[in-house]
Amino acid sequence: MARPKLLLAATGRRSSLGSGFLVGDGLAITNYRVVSQSTLEPGAYRLEYVAVDGRSGEAKLLAIDLPSGAGAARQRRRALFHFR
Repeated sequence: MARPKLLLAATGRRSSLGSGFLVGDGLAITNYRVVSQSTLEPGAYRLEYVAVDGRSGEAKLLAIDLPSGAGAARQRRRALFHFR
């Protein structure tokens, strides 16, 4: 599990926080509401994650699925625990 968070790029202030499941090496699935602002204004926000062991880093939004309300992001740092 990882906690994705969306930050304002200019200030670093948190805009949203959620939870996500690691489903592959660095791939996390989260709720669309957590990442929605970055899809509308990608230059204004940056996506980060915090892992259960306290590690954190940058993430990149890969895809969204509006009907299911999901978003997929790739964590820049690999080798975190994930479901198989």
